[in-house]
Amino acid sequence: MYAKSGKRVGPWSAPVFYNPNASMTRDISLGVVGVLGSHPNMLDVMCGIGARGLRIAVESDASEVVINDVNPDALELAYRSVEANGVVGKVDVQSVGANALCAAYDYREGFDYVDLDPFGSAAPFVATALLAVKRGGVLGVCSTDLQTFVVTGLMRFTDCTTRGTCTHLVLKKWG
Repeated sequence: MYAKSGKRVGPWSAPVFYNPNASMTRDISLGVVGVLGSHPNMLDVMCGIGARGLRIAVESDASEVVINDVNPDALELAYRSVEANGVVGKVDVQSVGANALCAAYDYREGFDYVDLDPFGSAAPFVATALLAVKRGGVLGVCSTDLQTFVVTGLMRFTDCTTRGTCTHLVLKKWG
């Protein structure tokens, strides 16, 4: 929720990017977290206003959700949304570069689910995002750039759900 001068306005009118048409990809992420077992943890690497991570915090039994972005305007909205949804103790809001944040984790202390949904190509972030995924965990990648995944060869190893120009890939990390 974003409020300005006592007037309630939605994220669609916020001063940062929000794509209401991406609700299907957020549904997929929520479904994946729902089958990961009891109390999984989740990292939303480039959260924007935090819509995906907040949905997972509110609608699943996730034990911890880390949402991260480097845009201060987006993070301000994310903080407000965390408070408005009553998930302050469950959601950790961070502001670290995507690759640096993911590289700080490894398969032992990482996340059951890592979501990567950049503005633009996901290619520069996929390798380090995989570092943050626990063994047996899942990396979800949403990108408007399907060709990136064909070139990197990821399409050969994944199931792909496509709607319009947005593609959501779910990658399982084996031990």
